[in-house]
Amino acid sequence: MDCLLCHPLPGYEVWERAHWRLAVNYNQNTLGKCFLILKRHDEDICDLTSDELTDLWTAIRRVRDALRTRFQPDRFNYSFLMNQDRHVHLHVIPRYDAPRAFAGLDFLDRDPIPPFSIPDPIRDQLVMTLREALDEQPPVIIPHPLPHNAVDQDTAFFPQRPQRPQR
Repeated sequence: MDCLLCHPLPGYEVWERAHWRLAVNYNQNTLGKCFLILKRHDEDICDLTSDELTDLWTAIRRVRDALRTRFQPDRFNYSFLMNQDRHVHLHVIPRYDAPRAFAGLDFLDRDPIPPFSIPDPIRDQLVMTLREALDEQPPVIIPHPLPHNAVDQDTAFFPQRPQRPQR
């Protein structure tokens, strides 16, 4: 199988690190939409090495900061989709509450996927099915790589959110 993402993407690639390449997405339905591509071929994010994960976290932060500096998005979505390209890559999708102009074009952030609600009994069945599957499998504990400057292991990847004032 010839994997598109195993090869350079001329005209789309922006930057690279030890384990990841950054490319802008062909579909710019949100300004600055891009993706980080694992430099080696793999189809499962659970197979990433500690070095690849550490490098990914650094890359995500650098890309997020660059997008914030240039386009001031209101928030970000991060997604490992791999629907079309079965090669580990992370979509970094800046989201905007108002249109943005760039290079003479207006970019509107519209969510093209309509919501699909399911009835409560089906939701309950889905929840129970997943709980049962999780209970059947013993947990696999993989140590998470910590940033070199991490002081507290518990908050390195999951910092406390600020508490909202009580009303």
